[in-house]
Amino acid sequence: MFRTDAEGNVSGLYTEGNPATGVPATVVSADAMNAIQEEICNIIESAGLTLSKTNDEQLKAAINSVVQGGGITPVEVGLLNDESDGEAVTGVNYNGANTRAIMLDAYVYRRDDVEELAAIMKVYMFYKPDAAAWTVSWDSQGDSTGVTFAMDGNQLNYKTDAMAGSNYIGRMLFTTRKIVNVT
Repeated sequence: MFRTDAEGNVSGLYTEGNPATGVPATVVSADAMNAIQEEICNIIESAGLTLSKTNDEQLKAAINSVVQGGGITPVEVGLLNDESDGEAVTGVNYNGANTRAIMLDAYVYRRDDVEELAAIMKVYMFYKPDAAAWTVSWDSQGDSTGVTFAMDGNQLNYKTDAMAGSNYIGRMLFTTRKIVNVT
């Protein structure tokens, strides 16, 4: 965003001008209008909404989403059973050059025909620029689900232990994201 630098501005503000004194009105530039448009579109899209020409409530919905839900459209991930190599959590990757800390809330559910496990987890990620490395930790309320996390470069990965029964189902739903960015 920027304050207008278009012809006729006064200290970065728009004016109506004054024809009687020969002061021109501020020109509304494409740069200024595009900056406003893109700032608003970025808020709407970062809330997981698709831009629509016919919906005049999108900015309001996006702001409400950020305020009420932590600013993330829920991300659902299928959990593989006995994943010991580390599987990428699709849609959850961060660039340490811009992002220093992230907190995620996750609901984890795993079951087979022998047991059923569920927990709410908080996942914390901290980037250390001097070491150029992420530190990941988490805590959990509920069952011990056998899910652990690590960063591989800028990508969050998970591992799972083995559930011995058949008819395995596993899923994880991220519902809140808090991010600390640097500029």
